Amino acid sequence: MTSYSENDMFRIVVAADGSDMSREAIKYAIKLCAKLKIPYALDVMYAVGLNPSTTPFGLLNKLDRMNNVDIQEDAKDTIEQLNEFLSGFNETVKYIQKKEN
Repeated sequence: MTSYSENDMFRIVVAADGSDMSREAIKYAIKLCAKLKIPYALDVMYAVGLNPSTTPFGLLNKLDRMNNVDIQEDAKDTIEQLNEFLSGFNETVKYIQKKEN
């Protein structure tokens, strides 16, 4: 049997993509955290994959940069929607928004 000390922190990570399924996963994780009687961290992660800035095919570089702009705009919209969704749980859990490049 594993024992945990009061200083142990549990980390729950949820990958989010803005879909209904990821929102359900977030809700489930929040309910789980609300039941924990020990310190925890809940990380909701949203990752964006961009095309490389340069490719061996010169003509594709401009196309890739244009596609990256579209991808970044879509990501901003999705992050805004996820933040709005998460704000509904402000009374249940505390969260900090981090942005990493």
